[in-house]
Amino acid sequence: MVMLIADAQNIREIIAFPKNKKAKDLLMNAPSKVYKQQLDDVHIQLKEE
Repeated sequence: MVMLIADAQNIREIIAFPKNKKAKDLLMNAPSKVYKQQLDDVHIQLKEE
């Protein structure tokens, strides 16, 4: 809808955080691996199922 209102030629001109076909953000290299030290820094603990 916004694309039509803005008269944009490409949907990527409208999307705030564009992703490639694999759903990766090439500018931020996200999503990426999270290391244990990063989780410890923000006090997040992963549980095994």
